[in-house]
Amino acid sequence: MTITNSKTVFSKKTKFLIFNNLCISIIHKLFNLFKKLSLRVLLFLSCFTFYVHAQSPQQAIKQSEAHLTKAEWFLKLPQYNLDSSYIYFQSAINCFKNSEVSNYQLLAEANLNLYTHLYKIDISQKVNVCLKKARYYFNRIPNRKEGKILAYNILIAEADVSARNGEKEKANKLMIEGLSLIQENKSPDIQARYLFDKGYYYSKLRSTTNGLKLSNTYLLASKNLFESSNDPQKSEMLFKVYGRLGWYQNNYGTTDSCDYYFEKQKVLLHILKDPAITSYYSTMRANNYLRRKQYAMAAPLLSACQNISEKYKLTRTEVYIFNTYLQGVRALDFKQYDNAISTFNKGLSAAKLINRIIFINDGYERLLDAYTAKGDFETALKYKTIWANSTLGEYDKNIDKSLIENELKLNIIKKDNEIAQKAKERNWYIGALIAGLFLLALVYRNFRLKQKSNQQLELLNGELETKNTLLDERNAENELLLKEIHHRVKNNLEVVSSLLELQSAQIDDPAVQSAMLASQNRVHSMGIIHQKLYQGEHLAAIEMRDYFINLGENIVSSFNAEGRVKVECNMSKLVLDVDTAISIGLITNELITNSLKYAFAKKKNGNINISLNEEDTEGGLILKVSDDGIGKVPGQKAKGTGFGTQLITLLTRQLDGKLFYQINNGTTVLLYFNKKSLTT
Repeated sequence: MTITNSKTVFSKKTKFLIFNNLCISIIHKLFNLFKKLSLRVLLFLSCFTFYVHAQSPQQAIKQSEAHLTKAEWFLKLPQYNLDSSYIYFQSAINCFKNSEVSNYQLLAEANLNLYTHLYKIDISQKVNVCLKKARYYFNRIPNRKEGKILAYNILIAEADVSARNGEKEKANKLMIEGLSLIQENKSPDIQARYLFDKGYYYSKLRSTTNGLKLSNTYLLASKNLFESSNDPQKSEMLFKVYGRLGWYQNNYGTTDSCDYYFEKQKVLLHILKDPAITSYYSTMRANNYLRRKQYAMAAPLLSACQNISEKYKLTRTEVYIFNTYLQGVRALDFKQYDNAISTFNKGLSAAKLINRIIFINDGYERLLDAYTAKGDFETALKYKTIWANSTLGEYDKNIDKSLIENELKLNIIKKDNEIAQKAKERNWYIGALIAGLFLLALVYRNFRLKQKSNQQLELLNGELETKNTLLDERNAENELLLKEIHHRVKNNLEVVSSLLELQSAQIDDPAVQSAMLASQNRVHSMGIIHQKLYQGEHLAAIEMRDYFINLGENIVSSFNAEGRVKVECNMSKLVLDVDTAISIGLITNELITNSLKYAFAKKKNGNINISLNEEDTEGGLILKVSDDGIGKVPGQKAKGTGFGTQLITLLTRQLDGKLFYQINNGTTVLLYFNKKSLTT
């Protein structure tokens, strides 16, 4: 009976303790949840305030700078708080979201600062997003030439991320591009940063024997400049410089030199007051002691790094993982196999959490070594298989990635060429369509006007016997009307020529521009004929000598060849009908254009002679166009699109003529055709 009561009392106490622990756990979780929610509410209220109250650019800049100062303050001891710092970095960025004018430079700088902050605690996804935002806003700055320092900082950060991801070629390119931006800057602070990054570049990306020596030279020069500098970031930069110099001495120098730089870093820890930097220092120095088998010196440093990382939420960092692995190595050296395996598993879990493949593979390899040393060969074989598959998988992934990137580059180049070709064709079709529509409209308008004129002439002919006086007046009116028609046709052709010129001004392709200029000259050659018709005495005939002179001057002007190429017309006055004159004008236009384009390519000055004379045979004419250029090679394929040559051949057939070429100190083209009789 007593035993039963005792059990009953013990059971009640157990239940009470369980209930009490459960309540404490629930309260603790509610407190953490409230803490997280309060931070999010603070961020939300901050964002909401900026969206409700639009700020001027000056207010936004002032408010952003205040938030950035607060964010940096929270990154220092004793008030170190990553969550609060992150919120103020975001608030600094949000200041510009509802500003009257977005300040892209400050947005880029704020995102770059946030990247630097997150980089220390290694939240990889957010790091990449912030860096991409910094690049995005920088590219939107109107005058980026003045932001060389900002561009440099972004490029160096991108190079560092690429190097961490194993993209060595991309990192090389970004680093070289960044260094080229400030190499001419004579500011001591800028030169100190330039020399440090150059030393880093040679040690990480050009790690040959000569490259490492150059790296050490640049780093020493950077150290000297920073030590006498007034740069606000002097202490942090010196810590990095001492770290790289110590790394070099650790691998290629002396123990004393290595300790010297560690002591230099230790002095800076009290100035920087940054747990992330302190944990990094502790881990690197502990690693140095372990390499020298000084376990007693390494142990407190390893413990210090672990305590700092766990206290300030820095467990998602490469430093924390490396420190954990070092503790496992120390345990393995003391043949504490179970402790080493447990520690390696802890580091491996952290590496998987941030998805760092290099540290994951390192964890598998260390577990392989630990189980092998313990004598558990079955488990060791298991981890060897996992490590081999992971390493080979990453290697294959990098190869596949490289192949895919190359294929994508080729596809992009091919696609760009196709788009460019289609754009050329589209522009040509649009220009031809517009010109065709205008010409069709002009022909139809001319046809309608001629119909109307014919109707009026028929009425006048019916009244011829009784209205001779009116007939003369109507004839004069008709003549005036026809001149007006030719005048309008000429004006409309000038409109077409102007449209072609406007279209040509919007095209960058020289070949398309040349084609548009040729079309413009052809239209203008027809326009001159209509101009001669309404200015001359005959409405159906053209005086060719003046026409050739005007045509030659226009084409020479369109090629900006005045004073360099002279066009002469040695012939007596000769009148041709309109249809023949248009064909001859177009042929002459093409021949002069070809001479200007190709005949004087190697000559500064030249002459083009034009003549149209009657043959000895009745009704025969000879058109002669010659130049004193380089001469056309017999049988040579037509240059350019070949459209001009086709046009000359077509018009020659319409005239029922014959075309001959003579190559002697230049090129001479002879066209034989018969003259049509003029109707009065």
